Amino acid sequence: PAGTFVGKVDAVDPDSADPLEFAITGGNIGNAFKIDPMTGEITVNNQSVLSLRSTPNITLEVSVRDTRAPRFTRSTRVD
Repeated sequence: PAGTFVGKVDAVDPDSADPLEFAITGGNIGNAFKIDPMTGEITVNNQSVLSLRSTPNITLEVSVRDTRAPRFTRSTRVD
């Protein structure tokens, strides 16, 4: 169901005072998932597009960026 916890993306910034911002940047077919931009927690957003038969595996691309200067962005895949 919508809101079901799927997983969490963790990131560490050497400048620990700098807040990080998470975003799903690819693979989110039908907007099936959403990510909390502050915590990196991924939850189900649109259950109707999730089907083990038609799409047994989904790979999301997630980026995290430092919100203060100098800004850095890194991406990863979540299976």
